[in-house]
Amino acid sequence: MAICFKAIETGYRVPDGLLLAYPAVCLDKDRFTPSFIRALEDMVVPHTFLKLCLKSYLGDTTSEVRNPYVSPLYASDEWISALPPIRMLMATEDPIHDDGFRFVERLLNNGVDVKVKEYCNHTHGFLSFDCPGGIK
Repeated sequence: MAICFKAIETGYRVPDGLLLAYPAVCLDKDRFTPSFIRALEDMVVPHTFLKLCLKSYLGDTTSEVRNPYVSPLYASDEWISALPPIRMLMATEDPIHDDGFRFVERLLNNGVDVKVKEYCNHTHGFLSFDCPGGIK
């Protein structure tokens, strides 16, 4: 998303499309959603691990969490409406599930061609799991 936003900002050619797999579109650790709250006891991606990921990515600063390059959910409608078609994979048991759907809502409200495939009973990172027979 950040590369796409940079292309929009600088006037470069935007990619023809984006494939997003369970994207982290809001890194605001003070924002709570039902899917994040359910993850407080998640054994695969517990909230303590999520906080460690945020600290590793952002350092000790939280001033950047509303920067659209860090949290695309906070991008302007102008940037959102300039996005190419987007296809998204989401997992129902993912702590960032709800923010993903909030982002989809923003995309739809701004006329972006977006389609979502939701995988029931899967957690964040499921594409990395060893699934005999693969995932459809």
